[in-house]
Amino acid sequence: MRAEDYAIPKEEFIERRRKLAALLRERGLPGVLIWSKGGGTVDLHGPVLYFSNHYTPFPQLADNPPKWAGRGHSGLIVTADGEGILLSDIPDYRDDLIAVDDVRVSLDLPLAAAATLRDLGMDRGPVGLIARDYMLAGAYLRLTEALPHVQWIHCEDLYSRLRMIKSPNEIRVIRKACEIGMKTCRAMMEAVQPGRTEAEVMAEALYVLTREGGMIYDHPVASGPHTRFYAYGRLPSWDHYRKLEPGDIFHVDMYGAFEGYYYDFGRSAVAGRTASEAQKEILEAAIAAVEASIAAVRPGVTAGEVARAGFRWLEEHGFHLAASKEELDAAGEAALNLTFPSMGHGLGMWWEEPWLTPDDETALQPGMVLAIERAVGRPGVGSASYEDDVLVTEDGCEVLTPLEKRWWV
Repeated sequence: MRAEDYAIPKEEFIERRRKLAALLRERGLPGVLIWSKGGGTVDLHGPVLYFSNHYTPFPQLADNPPKWAGRGHSGLIVTADGEGILLSDIPDYRDDLIAVDDVRVSLDLPLAAAATLRDLGMDRGPVGLIARDYMLAGAYLRLTEALPHVQWIHCEDLYSRLRMIKSPNEIRVIRKACEIGMKTCRAMMEAVQPGRTEAEVMAEALYVLTREGGMIYDHPVASGPHTRFYAYGRLPSWDHYRKLEPGDIFHVDMYGAFEGYYYDFGRSAVAGRTASEAQKEILEAAIAAVEASIAAVRPGVTAGEVARAGFRWLEEHGFHLAASKEELDAAGEAALNLTFPSMGHGLGMWWEEPWLTPDDETALQPGMVLAIERAVGRPGVGSASYEDDVLVTEDGCEVLTPLEKRWWV
């Protein structure tokens, strides 16, 4: 391993499986089938990567049995004694990286999973399944038809419990992801200038992201007359036609990955850098609401208390949180407030628990990573957004994305 490598040691993946096995034994389960997507995406890759360090780069194909099924996905079976069997849809997997000795390759992944479970004597009775958010219906039907006597027990909560607290190695990788994200965001904010399109701004960012070893999930942006949108463009989520004009607000929600772990934060800027007083109100409010929540972060505080601190700041400063599209339109609020009624979420290999909603009673613990965010708006002015990633420490929290906050004067 090179000194600059951020790869998590294989022993840590083995230990994760041991911890999962202990939880399986508590539930009286002989094992669990874990499923994840690959194919060049970084949104549904987590569980198999978390327990094995395997990711398939092969793209998802429509099932074409008996030739293939479940392409672009991976499976992992973990038994109650901690053993792992990896199911790969490609023969040229990175055996120097994966932390599983028993690897079985098949172009029909659901049937391979069924055959392996049958070999293990898990072809009837209760068997754990971590696949609800990751497996396509076609694969699930093929799997269940092959194992009609299995009672599938959904175990997503076991995965979420294990991944909520990050290890020192994971924190190191997340720090690097945030470092890459900040370099990417700085390039983007510096490029927000009159006469450039959103796409030209994004091109500057993607050059940096790619060069630094990061991978984009998406960087939705909106600007000028469209700032109430989360992203005005779609496929891609930035506009390559309209040129920025002096005084346009530009906001971005950035999320991408390094070694499978996310950065997720955002900033707002003004093209030409000169903001009006009305614009400054919403630009500063987005920052202040997030900072109010960050100030509440410390061990023992609940996720709900962190959320309420940010929402309370908004209410006290006259930013009504709309409960319907009609209210949203009347208040000139950012659409994100109705799309995602939360002050943020846990962060790791996906958007994770806890959720920063007022009713979430999850107590924060050292090693949790949170993404805290807010968007605000006023009628006739537009919307602005702001987000930071923070690490819960023994005595409070550390902001992992200390990039410049204000890209306007």
